[in-house]
Amino acid sequence: MNLAPRPLLAALCLLAFLAPGPARAQDEPQTIDICDRTQKVQDAILAQITATECRNVPADQLAGIEELDLSNEGLDALKGGDFDSLTRLEQLYLDKNQLASLPSDIFDSLTTLAGLNLDENRLVSLPSGIFDSLTFLNWLSLTSNRLASLPSGIFDSLTRLTLLHLSNNHLVGLSANDPLFSRLPANAEIHLGGQTRPPWDICDRTQAVQDAILAQITATDCRNAPVDQMADIIDLNLQGTGLDALKAGDFDSLAHLEQLNLHENRLSSLPSGIFNSLGTLAGLNLADNRLTSLPSGVFDPLTGLDWLGLERNHLVGLSADDPLFSQLPAGVEIRLQGQTPVSEEPGPGPDPDPGPGPGPDPGPDPDPGPSPGPGPGPEPEPPAPDDLAGRLAVAEMRIAAQQATIEELRAAIEDAIAERRDADAAHDERLDAIEENMPPRRLRLWMPPNADE
Repeated sequence: MNLAPRPLLAALCLLAFLAPGPARAQDEPQTIDICDRTQKVQDAILAQITATECRNVPADQLAGIEELDLSNEGLDALKGGDFDSLTRLEQLYLDKNQLASLPSDIFDSLTTLAGLNLDENRLVSLPSGIFDSLTFLNWLSLTSNRLASLPSGIFDSLTRLTLLHLSNNHLVGLSANDPLFSRLPANAEIHLGGQTRPPWDICDRTQAVQDAILAQITATDCRNAPVDQMADIIDLNLQGTGLDALKAGDFDSLAHLEQLNLHENRLSSLPSGIFNSLGTLAGLNLADNRLTSLPSGVFDPLTGLDWLGLERNHLVGLSADDPLFSQLPAGVEIRLQGQTPVSEEPGPGPDPDPGPGPGPDPGPDPDPGPSPGPGPGPEPEPPAPDDLAGRLAVAEMRIAAQQATIEELRAAIEDAIAERRDADAAHDERLDAIEENMPPRRLRLWMPPNADE
């Protein structure tokens, strides 16, 4: 029996091992699981492909998506990787959501992106390098967010950008000549209109002060009080609001306040520096409180004060010549009538009704004694006549004074309503201007790289 030589046998065995097997069916298309992506992103992707389940998304169909519209979807957060494998995406719309922040790598896979819209979100900052992969970006819009600053070099990779919208943020003082934009093309349009100062958080202020401020501005949340609107407040009325204490900083940022009414409360002391930011104040009413002393220099910042009401407190012995008032303007009216010792303060009891005044005693036997009656606060009345006619005259004077205050408040409210209407009209005009400057939503601005690149 003839046997093949051993080297030949070994070679035949190797060939048999390496020989291709029976023809196999063509491999199935590769699929990608997108179930861990933000739900709205999943939905937007599945709406453009044949797959109906997030576990089996054909990779070629994912790569074929050229536009993704997530506008006005209620998004308050995105995940890193939400846009992975969208390798041919050209336009991405994320406007009109509630995004306050973005993952630093959210756009890293979008190397073909030509347009990105992030308008009307709540972005307060942007991560450094967030746009570094977007080297083919033609336009970027970040209008109407809450950006107060931008990282150095954030736009350096956007060498093809021709349109940048940053209007209506808090980038006060930023100009198109800033080094932040030095790497952009020379013909790039940069829109920076409508910048305002960032809002203040006033939640740590005394509650009554918060309420009085919020009643005069558009914000309803104490965490986002617009500084510009706070600076426009000229009259703050805290009369009869039950204040028994104030905090240093309660009146900060009220840069144009002219009248502050703290009348008829229960303040027994004031914090040092409470009026430090109120250089424009013309009138300060602290009458009918329980003040027993005042901090040294507390009124020194009030260089524009016309009158100061301190009547009917417990500042016995205080006179207008006291060094406490030495820094006030010459000619300021200082009202100090009706001071009483602390021992004459009525005992504890239910809060008095801040009504229009004591009026005539309805009982059969009027008592002209020291009882404060139903008047505002526990303060003693100024020396009043003992006869009924005199007491009636005092009551009529108080009612007339309160009616005058009501008329002033009514006029102030009407003025505030008119100013609000003017502000709304100006806001609508700015929005119309923004819409006119925006590029068409579906316009394809992306240019493929040169073939020789």
